[in-house]
Amino acid sequence: MKKITLGIYSLIFLLIAGCSSVPVSEEAITKSTQNERVISVLNDLIQVDIDTYHTYTQAIQALSSSQLTQTLKAFREEHEQHIKVLSKIVLVRGGIPPEFSRDFKGYVISGYTAIKVKGSVYSIFQAMESNEALSVIYHNDALKVDLPSDVKRIIQMHCETEKSHLSRIAEMKKQV
Repeated sequence: MKKITLGIYSLIFLLIAGCSSVPVSEEAITKSTQNERVISVLNDLIQVDIDTYHTYTQAIQALSSSQLTQTLKAFREEHEQHIKVLSKIVLVRGGIPPEFSRDFKGYVISGYTAIKVKGSVYSIFQAMESNEALSVIYHNDALKVDLPSDVKRIIQMHCETEKSHLSRIAEMKKQV
């Protein structure tokens, strides 16, 4: 029953957050030049990392266990590193990365996370699991866009990190 409930909550979460079958913006896919497309896709991913960074902050503030918070802080720092790497690429290509604040989707995700962090430690990890699942979806969809191989390699590495976070959070959730 819990798996079905989690699945329903995750589906509702993804629908509310505006996740479609192609979370990368339509603008990113249809940009006329490859450079514009790269900047647009990377800015979408930067925003996902910014939003996820902020949800980690919410979860860390809600947890009392220092061991659990240390792991979440490490994950948050990896998202911050992703933001820096991708922002540098955007700047080199003549673009402007997003500001370090949530967008509309980020506020929706934040609201979802806020509700979950008011519950048990288990519910905090449910929220973080949903957030990382959304991040993996965005990264996988970005990899479907025609991008230079060096940019794709970086996105692939970041995607693997997100999958690792997702897996580790699922393990931590089982332990609480």
